[in-house]
Amino acid sequence: LSLATSSFSTRKPLHTTMSLLIAPEYVIIWCPRSLLSLLGIIVAFMGLWRLEKRWDDLAHSDLVAGSAGNNDTEMGYRPADEQTKPGNGDAPGAIGGATATTGVLPPPQEGAANNANSPVAVAANSPAQPTPVPIVMLIGFAMWAFSFFLSPLGNRYPMQLSLFGIISTISLCAIAAVLAVPFQAATMDRNIDKKQKLSLAMIACWVVFMMSLILNASIQKFIFFPFAGVTLVVSSFYYLWKHRKMGESWDMHGTANADYVVQTLATPGLVVGLYLLWLSSNTVITQIQYDQMFLPIYCNERSMVASVAAYLIIIPMSLARDYAFDSGSKQEGISLDGSTFSRSDIPVLSVAVLGAAIEGPAFHILGWLMFGLAAFVPFYNGIEEQQFFACFACIMIVTIDVGFVQPHFWRANASVSDTVTNIWYLSLSILAVVIGVHGGIALALAAVGVVLIAFGRKTGLSDRKKGEDWLLSQTANPEAKTAVYGYGIPMFTIGMIVLTLAMSIPMN
Repeated sequence: LSLATSSFSTRKPLHTTMSLLIAPEYVIIWCPRSLLSLLGIIVAFMGLWRLEKRWDDLAHSDLVAGSAGNNDTEMGYRPADEQTKPGNGDAPGAIGGATATTGVLPPPQEGAANNANSPVAVAANSPAQPTPVPIVMLIGFAMWAFSFFLSPLGNRYPMQLSLFGIISTISLCAIAAVLAVPFQAATMDRNIDKKQKLSLAMIACWVVFMMSLILNASIQKFIFFPFAGVTLVVSSFYYLWKHRKMGESWDMHGTANADYVVQTLATPGLVVGLYLLWLSSNTVITQIQYDQMFLPIYCNERSMVASVAAYLIIIPMSLARDYAFDSGSKQEGISLDGSTFSRSDIPVLSVAVLGAAIEGPAFHILGWLMFGLAAFVPFYNGIEEQQFFACFACIMIVTIDVGFVQPHFWRANASVSDTVTNIWYLSLSILAVVIGVHGGIALALAAVGVVLIAFGRKTGLSDRKKGEDWLLSQTANPEAKTAVYGYGIPMFTIGMIVLTLAMSIPMN
């Protein structure tokens, strides 16, 4: 990807808050379309995430405990009792209001419909349960869908109707309609055949949505964005279904998943995928003259280095080390012993050396070092003091994290852990100040990014298996408290996305 070298100083003056040394390849104008689609994606995600979290937590707790629990009228959830508990040959429909993220399911066993005790046959004879309508999720999808009737150029061209824009709207409405009720009902009844067909229908809608974005001439986007976005969204839905508390195990066996994974890569994958789809829905090229506020989107060497560091190293390796510790790996200095990722039942990662490397600090250090070195790219434009300080701040962040924060957390040394964690927060703040030392959009993005990273890390302690309770008493968090659909990992991922946007803005 070529680097844009034209200066904004030679163009029509931009909004006073924009001060960029090098023109970005794409921009997103802060206009009704971009703001409505962004808000819609956030609302849809929060509505779906909250719905899934409540089903996962309430139904899982009820299945494990075998207790009646409390009715949840908002979700239409009626906990199972001993007479109706799924998995005992009784009615799976007793747990109502269920929903599950999409995934291509294995085909049902032959003769399942003729087996009186099969999920399909039992569901058919079960008393019908009310299926709640996820209003928040539907509002979010409606906002995102309606945004395609607006122009990405903002106030100059407020409305815009196009064939591919209409197709995008219809595709999103179809996805929302399937998720809202039919998919919930199929999950509630454990109707595997119906759920498989609905999953394939939603995948088809996502593919149509992707093609409409690619072919929409009013949006000048990097073609990689819509393809990668839809791929990440669909695959993330599938792996969430595999790893959640009440996903594959519930659909196939009517039981809770005893080996659920909190730190699944599907969560950041879904967040990054939705982010790429937002870019695909709103980007325009910089050759047009603008006098509005906008978000610069760089697709050059600098942004690629920062993106690879953040999305492919920092986020996955942070989750991997947390998962390893939660799964029983033991501390060895500033590393874990590699036992989790050296197990033979983990495909590809069965080599002891690779397992030790993943659970050690090497990849984590590499990721933040790459992120810091991105400040120097492009190398042929000279070097400024700001770049050295940015790189030094990244080195300081990872040094404090792997050398002090994580080891003291593993030892459950609560007082020291709180102190070094606060120092780590301070190092993040220093990076934000260095990136945005000249003010403008870089400072705003960096500040928002580090705040989200800090809150995500803090919130994640409540979601994971060994979190807050581990620090206080060296005990695992109760299952009712742990959450695959927690808010810590999404917040951390969004923070890294925003910080990457800030780091991508050239400093020289």
